[in-house]
Amino acid sequence: MARIRKRRGVWEFEIPKTKKHRTFYKNGYRTKREAEKAAKRIEVMIEQGDYNIELADLTLPDLFERWLQIEIDPQPLDPETKKRYRKRLGWIEDFFQNRLISQIRRSDYQMFLNRYGEHYEINEVGRMHANVVKAIEFAKGDLINVDDRFVLNIKLHSQKRPKDIEKKYLSSRADYEKLIDYLLIHMDYRRTVLLFVIYLIFTVGLRPSEALALTWPDFDFENQEVYTYRRWSSSKHMFVPAKNDHFYRKLNRKNPSKRSCPLNSQVLEVFLELKSLQERMLKLLGLENEEQFVFFQIGAKHPVPDESTLNTCLKRILKKLKIEPVITVYGGRHTYGSIKVQEGVPLEVLAKWFGHKDTTTLRETYVHLLDETRDEWFEREKNNMGQNMGQRKKGTKKSPK
Repeated sequence: MARIRKRRGVWEFEIPKTKKHRTFYKNGYRTKREAEKAAKRIEVMIEQGDYNIELADLTLPDLFERWLQIEIDPQPLDPETKKRYRKRLGWIEDFFQNRLISQIRRSDYQMFLNRYGEHYEINEVGRMHANVVKAIEFAKGDLINVDDRFVLNIKLHSQKRPKDIEKKYLSSRADYEKLIDYLLIHMDYRRTVLLFVIYLIFTVGLRPSEALALTWPDFDFENQEVYTYRRWSSSKHMFVPAKNDHFYRKLNRKNPSKRSCPLNSQVLEVFLELKSLQERMLKLLGLENEEQFVFFQIGAKHPVPDESTLNTCLKRILKKLKIEPVITVYGGRHTYGSIKVQEGVPLEVLAKWFGHKDTTTLRETYVHLLDETRDEWFEREKNNMGQNMGQRKKGTKKSPK
């Protein structure tokens, strides 16, 4: 007996799995009656042996949703990541609706990606296409006869220009120092912990979610290091695994996001003082910081701030200091990276501090800074007088033998 249900405003049916066939479902019906009639017709055909479910054609939304349910949903991904997959499904449903995969021409699919590219940057268009290809591979793995010629030789286009990379972080050393000076002057745990979080992101380069997840045992004050191995979800208000942890677990390889980062002397002093003050305040108020959060909020609903609250706070500070561009706290990570590139820290070293598997992302982000640094060293080498050891100074005569 088929199961009839309504999801996202449309009706669908599902025929349960038996020894003869797998579970079969189909959606996109306007009314419950339409779904019931379609299910009954398929059940009769199956009973009479006139319908082979294993080779039955599917709509693209059906296939994509099936792939999400079996391949994506069970993975321990961040909720926001799963939302993005579902959002792509919504676009596929709106464009293709009940059209069978066998009826989709290459020009139809190209038109779909072109329309998607009117709203999203080229990288997101590429992700959509990659997801569709993965869904088709999934179907083939189940021995379902899917005509995939419509995804061949596709061109990716986008009319939405990506945000200028220089608007994502503070490129001026003077602005960076002005912000750090402001934070050092105004940081007061008795008033708010927000400035401490912003300060750490701008001086260590952690992702905001990594900074919020820190506990005091993660700080090694003796060796001037902080260890990050998980994140804090501002939407679920709980610890979540490190970035891409599920991927590296599959490969049985070490996740580069789990790493130690160096602390300079100033950062070390700030957090030693914060730890001492926090302990005194909790004792005075008779409160417990059970998880030992570094950025514990006293008297707040949640133990640590939300990332959106940090963004609002940083925006207010930057406007007050008349610093542009007005960036997010994630931009603090990029700002720290730009400062270190200008200081000459090798990209291979910075990649390890940032939790990247290689230097590709850093090169793409700071390519203009790398060019400037190369030019600077090029000119510096021109003015290099060379080594004096074993050489005559200019203007001196060679002594006679």
